[in-house]
Amino acid sequence: MDTRWWILIFCSIQTFTSDFFNEEPSVLVQRLTGTAEPCTNGTDVCLNLDLNEFNWIFSGSNWAAALAAICAGLIIDRYGSKLALLCSAGLLFFGTLIFVLATYSADTTTAFAVLMVGRLMVGLGAGSGTVITHRMKAGWFLYRELALAFSIQIFLGRLGSATSFLLIGSVVDRLGLRTCLWLGFVANLFAAGSNVALVYLDQRGSAMASTAPTSGNFSTIWRFIRQLDGTFWCVVLTVLLYYGTTLTFVANGPNFLAMRYGFSETRASIVTGFIYDIGLLAPLSGWLTDRFGYRQYWIAGTSGFLFIGFLLLYLIPQAPPGIFVLLIGIGYTSYGPTVWSSIPLIVPPDAVGLATGIGKFLQFVGTGAETAGAGAILNMNDSRVRVPWDIFSIYLICMAALCCLACALVVFLNHKGDQRLTPSQKDRDRGNGLQEITPLKVDFGVGLNGADKSTAGMPVSRLPEEISEVLTESSRSKV
Repeated sequence: MDTRWWILIFCSIQTFTSDFFNEEPSVLVQRLTGTAEPCTNGTDVCLNLDLNEFNWIFSGSNWAAALAAICAGLIIDRYGSKLALLCSAGLLFFGTLIFVLATYSADTTTAFAVLMVGRLMVGLGAGSGTVITHRMKAGWFLYRELALAFSIQIFLGRLGSATSFLLIGSVVDRLGLRTCLWLGFVANLFAAGSNVALVYLDQRGSAMASTAPTSGNFSTIWRFIRQLDGTFWCVVLTVLLYYGTTLTFVANGPNFLAMRYGFSETRASIVTGFIYDIGLLAPLSGWLTDRFGYRQYWIAGTSGFLFIGFLLLYLIPQAPPGIFVLLIGIGYTSYGPTVWSSIPLIVPPDAVGLATGIGKFLQFVGTGAETAGAGAILNMNDSRVRVPWDIFSIYLICMAALCCLACALVVFLNHKGDQRLTPSQKDRDRGNGLQEITPLKVDFGVGLNGADKSTAGMPVSRLPEEISEVLTESSRSKV
C-alpha cells in the first residue's frame, strides 16, 4: 500500500481519538455544572461550574488551538512537520492528563483553573496537529482524490465525536464523571501515538515538493500573505462563522435540549450527536465534490442548511428538535470536506501551510469567541433555572445569517475571478503534467516504477533528470 494511504490512516486515527476527547465536556456538561440528578443526590462526584465558566473551558481550548494553528502553519512551511508533530503529541498527552486530574479537586475555583490549563494544552496540541495533517494531505493527495482524502479524515473525526456523544452519554450514569474522562485520556494516547507514527512516515519521503520545508525565512511570510486574494479571505471568513456557530450549539446542545425540551441527560446527548452521526456521508460529499466541482455552490448550500436548521428550531419549538439538528448535521458534514480541500486550490503551493494555518486559526477564534459570547448570554440572569435560551437561539440565527452572506461573496468573487473553485478533478488533471507521475509509489522503499530506494519518496524537485524531463515535456504537450 502506498505511503500516502498509511499517512491518511494515521491522520484519521489522530482525528478520531482527539475529537472523541474534545466532545466529552459537551456530553458531561450537566456533571461539570452539577445540575445532573446523580450530582444532587450524591451518587456521583461532580463539579459546580456555572454556565459561563463551562463555556470558557470550551472556548479556551479553541483560543489555544487558534494560536497553535497559525504557529504550526509557519513552522511546517519553514522546518517541516517533525518538530510540530512531536510537540503536538506531548501537549495532547499531558494536557489530557491534567484535565482529568482537575476533577479530583474539592474546590470549584481550583478545579476550574486546572481544567483551563489542561484544555489550553489540549487545544495547543489539537490545533497544531490539525494543521499538520491538513498540510500533509495537501501534499500527498493534491493531484489525486484531494477532497476524498479530506472527507475520509473528517468522517473519522465526526465518527469520533458521534461515538463520544453516544458512548459517554450512555455509560455516564453507570461510570460517573471521572471514569468517563479517563476513557477520553486513553483515547488521546492513540492520538499522540499517531503523531509519532506520522513523523516516521513523512520522513521516509515526500510525495511532492510541496510537502518539503519551504526555503527562506520568516521575512517571506508577508510575501505569502500578500499572495492570498479576496476569494481566499472570504472562504476563511466562512470558516470562522460556520464552525463558530455550529460548535457553539454543540457545546451547549445537551443542556439546551435537557432544559428546553425536558430530555434526559442521555437522550439530550444522543440527539445533539446527530450532528456528527450524519458525518457518515462525509466521504460521499468529498467524492461528489471531486467528481463534479463547483465547490463555491457546495459551500453556499451548506450555509443554507445551517441557517434553516437554527431558524426552524427557534420558530417551531413544538416540533421534534432532532429533525432540525439533522439539518444542521447535513450541512456541517458537507461543509468540511469542501472548504478544506478548496484552500490548496486557491493559494500558491508554497503557502499551503500558512493558508491552512490561517483557516484553522480563524476556525478556532470563531468558535472561541462565539462560545464565550454564548456563555455570557446564558449567564445573564445568574440563574440555573431561568436560562435565556431564546436569546441564545437568536444569537445563533444571526451568526448563521452572516455566514450565508460570506458564502455569497465567495460565489461572486469566484465568478468574477479565474474560477479556481469551479473545475472538477478531471478538469484539473487535464491541465497538469505532474499528475501523470504522482502520487509516487513509495511503498517503504519501492520507488517510481520499481525504482530503488535512492529515489523512493523524493520530492519532485530532487528526482532524477529523466523524471524532470517527463514533467517538462508533459507540461508542454498540455499547452
